Amino acid sequence: MKVMLLGLILMGFSGLQVQDFKEISQLKVSRFGFMAGNWEGEGAMTQGPGTGTVTQVTEEVYFDVDSTVLVFRGIGKLASGEKVHDALGVLYYDHFKKSVKINTWVSKGMHTQASVEWLGDQHFRWFFDAGPDREIRYTIRVKDDIWHEQGEISTDSDDSWTLFFEMKLSRVD
Repeated sequence: MKVMLLGLILMGFSGLQVQDFKEISQLKVSRFGFMAGNWEGEGAMTQGPGTGTVTQVTEEVYFDVDSTVLVFRGIGKLASGEKVHDALGVLYYDHFKKSVKINTWVSKGMHTQASVEWLGDQHFRWFFDAGPDREIRYTIRVKDDIWHEQGEISTDSDDSWTLFFEMKLSRVD
């Protein structure tokens, strides 16, 4: 009987703890709710000196899992219609690290777990280590329903950054 009572008490406490996690997650993720919606526009990626690719980009951004995560679903196509970018991102609050993170996957088989830094009104950055002495960061600002994003890479320790990606999307709904 004592074991059963202890089990019920522990289950009750764990239920409360999960509820607290849920509410905190919803609160932290809701800060990024301005991104929710459908977006269309153009993206450009530089792949070396004098080379680059311009794509037509669509992004669908929505809350999921009872509004505890924000999902980003992006597709980039060449003018010919060929798909050259297919990505999934999931923004969430990491309770153990007490910070917002984003996990991303691209169709080339790459996965990233990135940190997120709030920079101000509808403005944030996500970033990750990309090898020894290499860091990549993406800075996003939304203003007047225009999503502007820049991707930069640093390959040294003196904090110099090189632009390799830029995207400008308009909200379509």
